[in-house]
Amino acid sequence: MSISIRDKLRHLLLIWLDTKLFTSEHHPKTRELFSGIVDSIEIFSDPDTCVDFLTDRDNNKERISLVLSESFGGNIVPLIHEIAQLHSIYIYDTDESKKISWISEYKKVEGQVWNNFQSISDHLKPETTERPKESVAISIVSSSEIAAGTRQDPSFMYSQLLNEILLKQSMIDNELFTRLEMINFCRTLYKNNDSELRIIDEFDQEFSAELAITWYTRECFLHKILNRALWTPEPDVLYRLRYFLRLLDQQIRSVAAEQPALTERITVFRGQGMSTDDFNKLKNGIGGLLAFRSFLSTSLNRNIACEFAEPFKSSTDQISIIFVMNIDPNIQNNSFIHIGTMNNIGESEQEILFNIGTVFRIDKIEKLSDNQWEVYLTSSNDIDVNLAQYTEQMRKQIQSSHPLISLVKLVDYLGQYKVIEALEKIFNEINILFQLFGLMSELKFALGSAYFSAGHLKNALTYLYEGLNIALGHMPSNDPTLSSIYNTIGSIYHRAGYHEASLTQHQLAIDCQLNAQNPDFDSLVTYCMSIAKVHNALKKYTDALNYQKRALEYRQGNQNKNDSKLMEIYSALGQTCYEMKDYEGAATYNGKALQIQETASAFDPISSANQFLATGRISFSQGQYDDAIQCFKCALDLQNQYLLPNNPLFADTHHLIAGSYYRKGKFKEAIPYYQKVLDYKLNFLPDDDPNLAVNYWNLSTAYSGDSQYERALECLYTGLKQLRKRSDPNPSELGQFMGQIGYILSKQKKYSEAMDYFKESLSLRQIAGDDENGSLEECYSRMGENYEKLENYSDALVFYGKKLDIEKNALK
Repeated sequence: MSISIRDKLRHLLLIWLDTKLFTSEHHPKTRELFSGIVDSIEIFSDPDTCVDFLTDRDNNKERISLVLSESFGGNIVPLIHEIAQLHSIYIYDTDESKKISWISEYKKVEGQVWNNFQSISDHLKPETTERPKESVAISIVSSSEIAAGTRQDPSFMYSQLLNEILLKQSMIDNELFTRLEMINFCRTLYKNNDSELRIIDEFDQEFSAELAITWYTRECFLHKILNRALWTPEPDVLYRLRYFLRLLDQQIRSVAAEQPALTERITVFRGQGMSTDDFNKLKNGIGGLLAFRSFLSTSLNRNIACEFAEPFKSSTDQISIIFVMNIDPNIQNNSFIHIGTMNNIGESEQEILFNIGTVFRIDKIEKLSDNQWEVYLTSSNDIDVNLAQYTEQMRKQIQSSHPLISLVKLVDYLGQYKVIEALEKIFNEINILFQLFGLMSELKFALGSAYFSAGHLKNALTYLYEGLNIALGHMPSNDPTLSSIYNTIGSIYHRAGYHEASLTQHQLAIDCQLNAQNPDFDSLVTYCMSIAKVHNALKKYTDALNYQKRALEYRQGNQNKNDSKLMEIYSALGQTCYEMKDYEGAATYNGKALQIQETASAFDPISSANQFLATGRISFSQGQYDDAIQCFKCALDLQNQYLLPNNPLFADTHHLIAGSYYRKGKFKEAIPYYQKVLDYKLNFLPDDDPNLAVNYWNLSTAYSGDSQYERALECLYTGLKQLRKRSDPNPSELGQFMGQIGYILSKQKKYSEAMDYFKESLSLRQIAGDDENGSLEECYSRMGENYEKLENYSDALVFYGKKLDIEKNALK
């Protein structure tokens, strides 16, 4: 299930269940009471609808409180008590003296019975005090990684580029429009919260640029939305808030420039909660770097930090942290200001506000009590040279004429495909602006490319052809600027299996450049490699080799020792030679690719990872599984360093490692990698996507190989459900699953139950026409074996005979 913007930005959610609620004269006042202390309220009068809403929650950052009438309590609470996001339950009844015996069994139920909503509101308020200093987004790199020259956390690079797009690409952005867009967005988010809507109205009427810091420090809609969107981050939400983000960034920089220069070290403090996982990374990162990817509020007063850290000492899922930050006056790579009376608290908190992206060195960590630690940091201007070079390469890739276009390119480049639909929605809301500025075709090209990367081929072709039609209205069809569009369309046709159409489009791309006054030889390399892939798919290896050699000629003029594109060409040549059984040529080209790879990984780590994958695939096809695993794991290591954790490329690499272990018969080792593949797929495919069935199948075969038959069955049953979600399920695929379930049941000596599945499998396969191509041999064999176990020897002989007939026909 996809999470709506309103859902993913909610922190405190109140759910209210009462059949008499809407007829009560106190309803408006009570709603107003709660809206001042929570982010959102959902009201239900039907218990089934309420339970469905609760059980469907998949936003793990929510804190949900449930208020329900006593008449529902006994039936509802047992059903929802274990939901992770549900933190507290309040039973309401006008008779406060009523004693309910079952309440003591459920620890999330607060008190006994509450007879007025004001008391419930007062009890809920302490939960809201945790919000000002909740955990902020961080990236950590250990000292060993620094010494090895490997990386910073790639999420910091992502945030850096995201912030650059939002903060700096404002030349073509209309300020009045971006303001209205943000205000309307916030009103939509808080449409059920009268308290916040009044504050949004106040912002609309009174806000000006010099009040940006004042409004940021105010505990209201801006602080809530902005910090949560920076945490994940949520690019689509941050884009809608870019008006305020830019003004806040500008004011921090402006005030920092005007304040007296720092002449000696100062120490500031911050108290907050931190997840156990992040804290463990922090402990392992002593001597390394810590980057804050959002605005950072600190205080000159240690006692203030201790107050904010105090509530987390009793938390079961958070560690109480006090940061002690030493600021070096000689390091000026990030702006920070003493905001004093510019905030909504005044001088009492002695607040120091840092801009986005401040980097510190982790000096030491000391334990203060059972669940509280003190972390000592020193400001730092250290950078990871390799990551900086890779970031610059990405920066060039995502440059465009408008921040929304750059944002689409960024999420495409980093594989954040779930965001594309949200960015498309923004485009549809404001497409008139793109028409006015002549940017429509550029954005459609970017959306088309992003949808292609995400595997949504129909959407991709729609946008690319729409963009192409717009562009052809003011330029000739052979204009070299259109060559990349033809190439992308060709790649889509290739992936869809329309190879002849693909060849036509790739050739158009090549012709556009060759006919240009100043051909772009880098582009020609790409297009020649694209058309070679199609010829390889058609098993026209000689044609593929010719185009790859043309690409090599174009590229050698630009060759340098760290040329990752040259590495890709040599690798592709090696693969084609291997397919042609020219093993000597394959070894020669792969050797050249590996020579470049040794120096290229720091400059283009993803290309280097792809080379490891290509080499691993060759080893896999030759049955050299240990070598394949080694190559695939090297690729995975590079991907871990430079890709965000939810990038779909991880699924492919884990699948290759799992498959290699499986082929070796090391089923236990294959299981966690197949599980990882499934986890990744569940992350970027809808839960009801029938294509998940193949991932459940793979995992089941590994469990079966390891004799974990119950788990194998669980996977098969789930995979079968996924297949049946298709509007027209494939009977052959259903038959395969049925047959495999029967096979596992027979392994468990449940022969009668197994036979039912074998018979269903046989029926489905015959419907699909599988008997025509001899693929029923295994089915007949397993049914014969199963009948033999049931001591039904006559039927066993029948099916063994059918198997034998297939074998005889195969020999003719």
